Amino acid sequence: MKRKSILFLGLIIAISYAVNLIAEDNLTNIAPEAKLSSYPYAGYTLRRIIDGVKDHDEGPTTEGNKSKVEFPIRTPGELTKLGATIEFEFKQPRTISGISIFQDKKQCVTAYKIAASTDGGKKYNIILAEEKNIEPKKHLEHFFPPIIVNSVRFIGLKGNGNVYPALFEFEILSPTNAVIASEKVTKEPINSIPFLKEGVKLKPDTRVEKKSIKRMDKGIYISIRDFWNLSFTNIPFEKNERFLNLIKYLKKMKMDQVIFYSDFYFDKSDLEKGIFKLPSQEPYKSYTERELNDISVGKRKYCGVLWPSKIAISYTKGNIMKDFCEAMHKNGFKVIASFGPNRLPFSAKKGYFPMSQGDFHEDNEKWPCIISDDYVKEGLAEIYREIIDSGADGVILGGDEFGCEGHRLRNVSTKDSCHEKFKKRFGYESLPSDVVNEENFRKWKIFEYEGIANLFKYWRDAVKEKNPDATVACLLIPWPFCFNNRMWSGLAYDIIGQTADMDYIATDYYCPESTIKRLIGANKNRKAGFTLATGKFNPYGPFERAIRIFGPTLTVIGQGGKDVKAIDFFHLWNIADLKKGKLLPGGEALAELMPLIERLEEKGIAESSPPKKIALLYSRASEDWWQLNHEYQQPASPYLLEKYGKDHPMASYKKIEAAVLQEQVQGYIYQKALMEFLFHNAYPYDLFYLDDERTMSNLSEYSLIIMPFPYSVSRDALRQLEIAKAKGSKILIVARKGEVDQFGNPYKEPVLNSLLNKEGVGFIDLNLNKCSGYEDVWSILKKETDLLLGKNRPVNFNNNRFDVDLMCLEKNEEEKFLILINNEQKCVDIELGVLLSPSKLYKVESIDFTGERETSINGKSIFRSEELKYFKFNLAPEAIKILYIYSF
Repeated sequence: MKRKSILFLGLIIAISYAVNLIAEDNLTNIAPEAKLSSYPYAGYTLRRIIDGVKDHDEGPTTEGNKSKVEFPIRTPGELTKLGATIEFEFKQPRTISGISIFQDKKQCVTAYKIAASTDGGKKYNIILAEEKNIEPKKHLEHFFPPIIVNSVRFIGLKGNGNVYPALFEFEILSPTNAVIASEKVTKEPINSIPFLKEGVKLKPDTRVEKKSIKRMDKGIYISIRDFWNLSFTNIPFEKNERFLNLIKYLKKMKMDQVIFYSDFYFDKSDLEKGIFKLPSQEPYKSYTERELNDISVGKRKYCGVLWPSKIAISYTKGNIMKDFCEAMHKNGFKVIASFGPNRLPFSAKKGYFPMSQGDFHEDNEKWPCIISDDYVKEGLAEIYREIIDSGADGVILGGDEFGCEGHRLRNVSTKDSCHEKFKKRFGYESLPSDVVNEENFRKWKIFEYEGIANLFKYWRDAVKEKNPDATVACLLIPWPFCFNNRMWSGLAYDIIGQTADMDYIATDYYCPESTIKRLIGANKNRKAGFTLATGKFNPYGPFERAIRIFGPTLTVIGQGGKDVKAIDFFHLWNIADLKKGKLLPGGEALAELMPLIERLEEKGIAESSPPKKIALLYSRASEDWWQLNHEYQQPASPYLLEKYGKDHPMASYKKIEAAVLQEQVQGYIYQKALMEFLFHNAYPYDLFYLDDERTMSNLSEYSLIIMPFPYSVSRDALRQLEIAKAKGSKILIVARKGEVDQFGNPYKEPVLNSLLNKEGVGFIDLNLNKCSGYEDVWSILKKETDLLLGKNRPVNFNNNRFDVDLMCLEKNEEEKFLILINNEQKCVDIELGVLLSPSKLYKVESIDFTGERETSINGKSIFRSEELKYFKFNLAPEAIKILYIYSF
């Protein structure tokens, strides 16, 4: 009883203390001063919990748009759950008296411990707060009497999601008077680096020949449902008010194309009335009838196309696709046709996703194999021919968010066409019986990857045969990059890109900043597209801050330059309200952004590329074979789990220990960590695939070759590395040494050992399994990278720990673009510089939304190259600046 009274009294004192602090408003958040680290390794996203943003826009967007920490582990929730540990380490002891936490309620912590170290070491000897079972809530806070600490540790013990919690903000609160005293002690002297200052506004250069300017394609995702339905049948597009508003806004935003979702949803009665009809060609007619007989169809809308089709359910009252294309062409816009996630070649059911092989389901009659039968291949090729005949300027092959869960080997039919084709490709008499770390299964995965790639090549050839000038692209799911699960999604981007030879490849918008690099490196012509969400996904709504559109778009352009073929924005519902006739905030932001991009194109940014100093060799096989070697299992189809439950034999799985999962996805984490380091520290680079030596023929053009996690290395790839080294390239190898070949078979000794201990070759034995932070990791990587680069580092950069990004593109050694993005909501000073040819004089123009301005250092506006090696520059809150440097 006495103990309870003491605890109760302590609680009263703590509450009274907290109320007093809040009332006097005398607490300051000092978490941004700490060095951060985490387990599992979260990389640069960890800094989001100290960026002052306590909530975020719901729904998936590019990594650069999010405000919460992201741990790079994604698995079906049934497989494992992992509590995160986050540490805050201060340079000197600090007084604290409160903790405030903001988290995502959908992925929150319900049991946790907050501890502190007070002895200067790593031992956490004080428990500041502990909860063992609380209801999910967005905001947690704890107050306590002042205590002097060296570091604070947060440990997630129980929660929702794969890795919990998903934190928006973590505040460590200190009495304000203690903060002021600390600032007096820690204030650093101001250095003498000169400022580059902006001056008078310049007049636009009217000498540019507009017709000769190289430009990127720019488009908006739209659906036929945005401006047309069955009640509009007798209204031509030129008199359709919503269509006319679409044209007006496309022109205002300076777009030149639309990505057109051409599928149409309708009711069963519309089919019965003859407004829509079944396909005429077999076997597509029979399979469509089979879908319509499925009881689940009654719960959904039906799906069809708005042109005459032999393959899909189609509209009978005309060719709306043709009418739409003609109307768009009259107004100067291209139409790139697509359709929503679908069971290919075209589903009668709305919203079939993700696509999967038929043996995932207990159908009485199996669906044809996607990669080995002609059903999908020929059917979709014919649909594309119909689309091109209807006037479209191009197609998105595979439709929206293409991905394909492979065969479930325990259930695959003995009559499946893959048996014969797999034997022909690799010589095996039978398919592997399950997911096993053996050569036959590893070759089976390559067989499936190649099967998907061959589909895209066949479809590409069908379109180009109809119209050689048609744009052929794709919009793949980014699961291999974002969800650690390439073997489930069936997508080897490099095999697809090298085989299909499309005009560009792209993913939907659930993707990190480095995705554009991996897409460029994957495609045969090194062209990629970028898709950005212009608002929240669920519920739909515009972003509150325009920087969430400006920043990611210019980040992609700044990383890819001439290799960015298209930038497209999703979706019209966040851009314009055609019914009410007004641009929404997303549209207003694009109307502001596109003129800036046009000015940059006139300067030549779409003819520029990253300086050829660093080549990064990304490895798909290293990720796959390492994962397979660490208890990988094929996750159960979401449909199976929903239909049969997790204990059904067809949906069976086994639990994975969190530590095993963390080890399993090391390939993804290390390669992401390396790209993140290069990007956020302004090391421009080009990416190539280690798994295809054909893409590595020009490695010797680069000063430094970086190999993050090269677990799988072929003998042919090793020869390319030896050639590059003989011609003077340096090599940095990180974490692995080529332990297995391209099929995952172990070497007697790591194949890259032959390069180690040679001059110009470095190795970093990096361990991200420890509780580590991006700053420590970056320090290790920076030391070795700078040592090997020597004087060849193209850009100098110090963001002074602010969230500022810098990208560099060049037309040549005397003409460069520095793209600066301030993600902070405050003014910041940064330090930067650029490597230029020493024999010339230079000018620097500062370009932003207001126009172009001359710049000067100490009153001088003409610079020698050494004067631009290092200087300061000021950025306003959430500012976008492009420094255009040129010789004269």
